[in-house]
Amino acid sequence: MKKETRQDLQIWSALAMLAFGCSLTVAGFIVPPLGEITDSVLLVLAQCFIYAGSALGIDYYVNMKLKERPPFNPPGGGTPLNT
Repeated sequence: MKKETRQDLQIWSALAMLAFGCSLTVAGFIVPPLGEITDSVLLVLAQCFIYAGSALGIDYYVNMKLKERPPFNPPGGGTPLNT
């Protein structure tokens, strides 16, 4: 799988989970008893937020850290695998 395809899949799945969690919360307001959201709906919403945050945040963090890291130069020069 190409890197761009994997990132697109992560973004779209995170957005789908956010949309699902928000629509479930709205549905919790609409169904009887009106205006009350049960604990199970809040639990699913929290899990949607956690998934979306991990799908977007971890990938962003790793990419930023890899860009900050200087290239590897072994001590004494030469190649990393001197035999």
